[in-house]
Amino acid sequence: MEHSAFRRHHYGVAELKRIYCRPEYKGVGTAIVQRLEQESINAGYGALIVGTRVSNRRAIAMYERNGYQPTGPFGFYVNVSDARCFIKLM
Repeated sequence: MEHSAFRRHHYGVAELKRIYCRPEYKGVGTAIVQRLEQESINAGYGALIVGTRVSNRRAIAMYERNGYQPTGPFGFYVNVSDARCFIKLM
C-alpha cells in the first residue's frame, strides 16, 4: 500500500511524513496520527518512526502524548544536529 503520509522505512517499519496541523485546531494532530497508525497496522507495519526538530515543541509533545519514545536519528535526520526522532511499536 502506497500512502502519502507514511512510507516504508524498512521491513515492518513505516515513517510518518509531513504531518501539519494548525494550533487553533486542538486534537486534530492526534486524530490524524491515530488514523495513520491504524492504516499502518492495516498495511502490515509493526512500528512507526517520525523525525522533527527540537524547535518543533508542539510536535514533540504530541508524539510523546501519543506513546512515541525517543530513538536515534535515522535517514535524513542522521546529519541534523537538532533532530528529535521517535518510534512507536504498534
